[in-house]
Amino acid sequence: MHPLQAEKKLVRARSKDEIRDLLMGQHAILRVMLAGLATSCDRCLREGALPSGLKVRIAELRPAFELHLRSEESCLEPILAGHSWGPVRLTLLQAEHAHQRAVFKALARSEARLEPLGLARLAAALVEDLLADMDGEECELFAAVGLQRRPGP
Repeated sequence: MHPLQAEKKLVRARSKDEIRDLLMGQHAILRVMLAGLATSCDRCLREGALPSGLKVRIAELRPAFELHLRSEESCLEPILAGHSWGPVRLTLLQAEHAHQRAVFKALARSEARLEPLGLARLAAALVEDLLADMDGEECELFAAVGLQRRPGP
């Protein structure tokens, strides 16, 4: 099953290992999508014209990322509820997700009226922000609630 089809898999993802694998798998796929978007942005910024793939990549990323946000929320909320700093971490996670959703909406509203370079700059900034957010989740949030990958034997 494709890791971004999380809605169907969430029912089965009960252990921390399953949740970690699901979310990390989604992060891996999103990183590939973000790399493709970054490549399109770089081409646009170098050539000064809108590559046809830029808008397509943005359009593909938004629903995939939204599905991932819903996966994180439904998987992490119960774990955070039982953690000493859980309410604070949950508030921060929800704020981060609200910000990400708002950026995607702003990008969608801006697509039609921005010149190609402006759209490419905005999308490139989104790529950097999302990559940094995922790195932060993996290093801090996942580790804090016991979802970090354990060293092999």
